[in-house]
Amino acid sequence: MDFEGKSLKEWRRIINRYFEAETTDEAEAALKRFLVSPLAAGKEFDEARAVVGFSVVGRCCRHVRRATLRRRVAGYCAAASVALVIVASSLAFYNSRNRCVAYIGGVKCTDEDVVMAEMRRSMDEISSTAADADIGATLGDIFVTMDEFNE
Repeated sequence: MDFEGKSLKEWRRIINRYFEAETTDEAEAALKRFLVSPLAAGKEFDEARAVVGFSVVGRCCRHVRRATLRRRVAGYCAAASVALVIVASSLAFYNSRNRCVAYIGGVKCTDEDVVMAEMRRSMDEISSTAADADIGATLGDIFVTMDEFNE
């Protein structure tokens, strides 16, 4: 019996050379075809079939892993780009909208020094009023009834 013009004895020799890493690419391709043919169906060629099959699957998976890695890296780059654009636009928006504004006596004031000085004055006034306040009088004023209020 022969396959592609070679006898089983020649295929055994090719398999031995394959295990010794002495075959050409053409011989390996022919060996792959032989190992999936009905002529190599016996247990005698199981070891060769397993090793060749494992190497074929390994080569396929390497290409798949590279493609997956490329897609994953491209996805991360796209996500980083989008995040960078969002952060930059947020900072630009925040800086354009971050202004000190106060209405002092009904007049809009945007001078930061004046606004901060007015804020400090108001805080000092509140804290001094709170320290001087009589809690009993304040609570009494809050809970005054309408009859007492009208008197």
